[in-house]
Amino acid sequence: MPTNDEFRAHRRLIGDTMSPSFLTEAASPAIHSSTVGMLALWRERARLAEGRPFDALHDMLRGTVDIISAATFGFEIGATTAQFNLLASIKKLELPRDTDTEAVFPVAEDPPAYTSIRTMVDSIEIGMQSPMPRQHFTLALKLYPYLVKAKKHRDVMIREKIEASWAKFSRNDSNDGLVKSAVDLIVQREAQMARKEGRLPMYNTQAIRDELFGFIQAGHETTSTTICWAIKHLTEHQEIQQKLRSELRIAHMRAVNSHELPTAQEIVKANVPYLDAFIEESHRMGTTVPAVVRRATKDTVILGHHIPKGTDVFMITNGPSFQSPAFPIAESMRTKSSQEAKDRYGMWEDSNIQDFVPERWLVKEESGKTVFNPRAGPVLPYGMGVRGCFGMYRVHYQFPSL
Repeated sequence: MPTNDEFRAHRRLIGDTMSPSFLTEAASPAIHSSTVGMLALWRERARLAEGRPFDALHDMLRGTVDIISAATFGFEIGATTAQFNLLASIKKLELPRDTDTEAVFPVAEDPPAYTSIRTMVDSIEIGMQSPMPRQHFTLALKLYPYLVKAKKHRDVMIREKIEASWAKFSRNDSNDGLVKSAVDLIVQREAQMARKEGRLPMYNTQAIRDELFGFIQAGHETTSTTICWAIKHLTEHQEIQQKLRSELRIAHMRAVNSHELPTAQEIVKANVPYLDAFIEESHRMGTTVPAVVRRATKDTVILGHHIPKGTDVFMITNGPSFQSPAFPIAESMRTKSSQEAKDRYGMWEDSNIQDFVPERWLVKEESGKTVFNPRAGPVLPYGMGVRGCFGMYRVHYQFPSL
């Protein structure tokens, strides 16, 4: 979509799902529950592997689909539970003698909801690999049996969840206690707006269905990739893992002393600067989104280079300024607005810009207290501005909403 009123209307449909109140009260318990389930699955894998490594990528995908579906619809699809139940029923596996060789596990059949979501997400490759992406993809959705089946299941699932939410709010749209998911929040807001404007509610529209699936698709893909990078960095840098674990234990002494995991509310309320720094450094070095693309809407000049209208401009997120020393740019080549905005963020030290160093995001206040500084240096994990990820900027940086 071009950046117009229709685009902004779509963004507003799910904008409130990134509000602190929704994330704290509705999303965090669902996220916590799904994550605990994924940890239980890994304990079973570790038990059966007997010290051998195992592939956790598909667990991460299943787990994040469970997490995002819980936050979107208020229920777990059960992709992780299916694998857990199978492995929990096995006492012992036939393992390779070499303890450095990967342990291979039997795989349970995935729930239809998970299969339909992943099938639809993976189908994007059809358009990406075709010289006529729009035409090819349109035909594929109509003619490929596996895609037709997946699309039908997905559409029925989303419609049923929307109707179930409408049943809760059709008579009482002011009860915030009933909001347990993103679909609940959207339907409640639409019911409230319709009542104020004296019209019939339009809660089951194509736009709402599309935005809900976009929430699931983009949410679990980026989340699973980012967490995989985080785990890679924790594994490679044992000293960082130990420091992070120590900081978390200090912040969650009740859970440590009780030999429990912290609750969702405890995690939300805890202030752990080193955790924030680790997450931000994972974004900087992980490059979940390798490039941000914007199309010029008019003729313009960028750092002295003429950019014609309609040109796609690729901004590589792991290039100079981000993971390698910045290019020297003469101030005369910058626009006035660029010069005014340049000092809002710091710059990374060239000597270690290529290294994974969470401490680069931490600063000491005059009181001696260490705090997290989200503007310590340039980073572009999920875009910026009107078309950037609204989750990053509404929650993490607390920028104004659209």
